Amino acid sequence: MLSKVSTFKTVLENLSDGISIIDKEGKHVWINKAMATITGFTKEELLKSSPPHIYWPEEELDTIMKALGETMEGKFRNFELIFVRKSGVRFPVLVNPSPIENDEGEVQYFVATVKDLTEVRRVQHELDDLAYNYRVLHDNTSELICRHELDGRYKSVSPSSIRITGYRPDELIGRDPYEFIKEDHLEQVRQNLHEQALAGNDLIRTQYEAKRKDGTIIWLDTITKTLLDENQKPTELVTISREITELKSLQTKLEENNRELKRSNMELENFAYIASHDLKEPLRTIDNYVQLFEMRYSHVLDDKARQYFEFIKSSAKHSIQLTEDLLNYSRLNSSEFPYKEVDMNEVLENVCSQLQSRIAKSQAKLVYDKNMPSLVGSHILLSRLFINLIANSIKFKSEEKPLIRIAVKETINAWQFSVSDNGVGIPKKSRKEVFEIFRRLRTTDDEKGSGMGLTICKRIVEKHQGEIWIEANEPKGSTFKFTISKHLKESTNV
Repeated sequence: MLSKVSTFKTVLENLSDGISIIDKEGKHVWINKAMATITGFTKEELLKSSPPHIYWPEEELDTIMKALGETMEGKFRNFELIFVRKSGVRFPVLVNPSPIENDEGEVQYFVATVKDLTEVRRVQHELDDLAYNYRVLHDNTSELICRHELDGRYKSVSPSSIRITGYRPDELIGRDPYEFIKEDHLEQVRQNLHEQALAGNDLIRTQYEAKRKDGTIIWLDTITKTLLDENQKPTELVTISREITELKSLQTKLEENNRELKRSNMELENFAYIASHDLKEPLRTIDNYVQLFEMRYSHVLDDKARQYFEFIKSSAKHSIQLTEDLLNYSRLNSSEFPYKEVDMNEVLENVCSQLQSRIAKSQAKLVYDKNMPSLVGSHILLSRLFINLIANSIKFKSEEKPLIRIAVKETINAWQFSVSDNGVGIPKKSRKEVFEIFRRLRTTDDEKGSGMGLTICKRIVEKHQGEIWIEANEPKGSTFKFTISKHLKESTNV
């Protein structure tokens, strides 16, 4: 018998809940260590205590004494009470009393199990907050939030369904969402949303057309999430849908406008090609006859006539250059410039060779790193790009001998090149407009040109999925910077 009592006390002593045995006067006869831990008082302090006990808050005395009175009268039930720790902190407990009877069946003691509800209340509070936040989101969001059975049927629907679908939530609950999806999108939704979600894929997204209550068609962008139980088995599906009908309409119009713009640009480029090609020969004829006229009749012309004659020659040559540049520009979109692996060292060697006489005549110095990268692009177009930029630096030199530096640095998605000079520079306000077609900032006789050179540069860079811009070069001059994408593929024409 004593062994059984000892074993029983050992079990009670090691329970995580507080255990207190009290007599008919409410005094503690025995307590376990958990009771001391919960209240913060020692066992000795608790055993010396008598009603009102030291862990009973003064403001809760009436409630606790009432619960104690009911227990003494044999009314046994669970009581939710507030106790106070030795530190002064109030905390909720669940007290479950029961009687201990002697051999004659008379109640001799009471045993009370005391469970600290602090963590339970904290978790419950968090769950309440989550539930409240979900309900606020569910009831007030502009998007359609739905919970579904695993077969897809609606379990709950947010009030936004009225605005988006025309149906009240109660009209949708229990129904199959596939009833409202256009037939040509059914299989897409079934595979992309439903089956993939059930297969464990997280946050599946797709766009599809659905029918409103009034029969009109809308576009929905839907994300599906699978909810799992503690065994990682699917319990239900949650979908969040956003109406994108207007966005789809704008997207369609944009695609149509882009197609129309592309067609219009092609027509303009074809026109420019035909016009410049057809104009080139008549202009060359004019230039040839002007030269013949000068050779045969210059000796009979007076000074005024010679001046007029020079104007004609200059205009003819300028017109020929203009049509040549316009012809080159219109050819940039042709397929004669395939993209292949290009060694930029070879490109610059080729450029220097083509500009050799101009470089020598201007006494320009060209400096660049001999370890240039290899990249995918058009050898012809990249050569033309550097020829135009270097020629531009030589053309607009200052009183000093031209010094042109070419550098490159690697970024995550592109190669960034720079061409710097010590020339006259370009005003900040003009650094964008110089890339416009036929735009010339200087129009003196010594600085003739068609206004197409930098426009061609910009188009070449864009065809290599890059950007070009101008920065000031201290103490004077300009720096042209441009990028060439690393993501171009060989044998393509962008």
